[in-house]
Amino acid sequence: MAPPSRNRIADILVKARVIDELQLRSALASLDQWGGRVSRVIADLGLASEETITQAICQGLGMPRVQLGNLTKDAAALSRVDVALAEQKGVFPVQLKDNGKTLVLAMSDPTDLATLDQVAARTRARVVPMVAGDREIEHAILRHYRGQEPVEKKRFKPDTNKQQDAGELPEEEEFKVVDMSGKTVVKRISDIVDPNAAPPPAAPAPA
Repeated sequence: MAPPSRNRIADILVKARVIDELQLRSALASLDQWGGRVSRVIADLGLASEETITQAICQGLGMPRVQLGNLTKDAAALSRVDVALAEQKGVFPVQLKDNGKTLVLAMSDPTDLATLDQVAARTRARVVPMVAGDREIEHAILRHYRGQEPVEKKRFKPDTNKQQDAGELPEEEEFKVVDMSGKTVVKRISDIVDPNAAPPPAAPAPA
């Protein structure tokens, strides 16, 4: 299987000197192994902050930035884009305008024309993309679709002079989700499961 080729977002980030060519090759290798979007991979690898990446994309594309952190929920917009599509494509419906004819859509990659076309076909609206960060979109989906409040834990950079302990968790973003009452639901984003998924098999009775 051929490695993923650099796309317009990657070119923008290199041109803006957010990353260099060597870092881009590292990001593309990770993208080939794990999939995802190049902007998210670059942030996850610690090559640049999500805000730096997002601002560079805005400037490179000449598109406005939308801040989702304090966004007022637009129930009409949310009803047009189902949560499965939003999670799969990494998009968030910000606002429905013009009597339902125009949908403002937050995207980390507004150059993804296939996703724009898919959302337009499903919503039967003209889609106006705006730029937001990958994690920012994930948080908005949890908050406005799932009714859960995401809280990221700050983690320290590992001491490169020390080897990782055998039982230590791999370096990754720690994350917890609490519901509106403040009760913790999960502790890592990998723990989030589909509520409709089949339950795990029961443990065998002790002998």
